Amino acid sequence: MKRINVLVSHDYMVTPMAVYASDKQIDLHYWVNHKWINYLAGVAIIIDKKGRMTFKVIRGLDSGVLGQ
Repeated sequence: MKRINVLVSHDYMVTPMAVYASDKQIDLHYWVNHKWINYLAGVAIIIDKKGRMTFKVIRGLDSGVLGQ
């Protein structure tokens, strides 16, 4: 595995990954509150030398979601 890898996906995959990575503290239900994850938000998966994974929810803007 290379030292740094990048995976890009669409909101249908990033949204459940953000919910999982935040231990369900983030709950994005578009049909309930009309918010959806923005284009600069997602999940960083950090894998150490022993293969242990750490998940971090990230955002590139002030808010992690798009408003109405």
